[in-house]
Amino acid sequence: MNDEIYKLLESFFKPLLNYINIRSEDFDFRYFSEFINELRTVIAKQFSEVVNNKEILQSVIDFIKSININDVLRELKDYNDKKINELKKSDPRIEKFFYLLEEVDKIIPNMSFIILTRIKPLEHLRKMIEPCDLFEEVEGSRGEHKARIVMRLFRDVCEYQYDNYIRILWEITSVLEYKKEINTTGTFGQLVDGLIDRLGKFDSLELIEPDAGWIRNAATHASYTYNLTNNNVIAWDRNRPAKEIETDNLLGTAQRMYSIASKSLFEIYIAHIYRVIFTNDLIEFLNARKNDLINFESSSYEELKRIIITKFEPISANYNFIRDSSNTLTITLEK
Repeated sequence: MNDEIYKLLESFFKPLLNYINIRSEDFDFRYFSEFINELRTVIAKQFSEVVNNKEILQSVIDFIKSININDVLRELKDYNDKKINELKKSDPRIEKFFYLLEEVDKIIPNMSFIILTRIKPLEHLRKMIEPCDLFEEVEGSRGEHKARIVMRLFRDVCEYQYDNYIRILWEITSVLEYKKEINTTGTFGQLVDGLIDRLGKFDSLELIEPDAGWIRNAATHASYTYNLTNNNVIAWDRNRPAKEIETDNLLGTAQRMYSIASKSLFEIYIAHIYRVIFTNDLIEFLNARKNDLINFESSSYEELKRIIITKFEPISANYNFIRDSSNTLTITLEK
């Protein structure tokens, strides 16, 4: 597996694994389903032991009560803000992505949170692993064999990472264009072509690979061949004439797409979701009503529900999201 992706998976799961006294190095993330299944089993077992042991459960409750929620959350907020600044400095595309999210929230507060619900964390992490074997295989390949691997890699990156990424961008730009109906059911190619125009309006063309749509089609339908004389790929699409592309340039494009749409997008998701959560009103409420929440006081949960509804009610009242069946969204908030 790609070392960078392995490190991301390890860093994401490590706090949880440490908490339940399991070392992350004991797991092989290449076998992601096995890892998740075993993790769930261990957590369920340990949770059951805590809940069924009154002394341990009371100790946990007493510990939580002793924590100053205000200090903890503000410390986490400061850490998250620092992480966002580091991400922005690491890649101009990430800085631009955060800028667009911030612009979206200026139009309608907390809309970025709703858009980023397209990302399902475990599914996203699982899909990140899919092209890793091809990235490793292409390193030792050459000639026609390398060209075929690169085309398969391009196809996989489009299907597993870039597809959801461009649909997130489509929803972002829809809000920025003041559209109330946000429809992301278009084809991959349609959305890529549309985003070239949309992102250009917001000086953000670096967020899209303009040839991703038709090259993805060529890779998917095997509409390509190999030029023996110069080691180039010759690719075409139904509405595009044949075009020669240097294999290494094609590989570079796939790598850029994978970078922003897998690891970077996941880090953006985690950091930005925390930014939305760590708002002053929520921090103050959790600090003031901490003991009531621990004791399951219904009035506290009703108040928490009211705060959340207030945050998202303008979105549910004014926007209609149309997503494909694999990524449905319902914004229905009961008062």
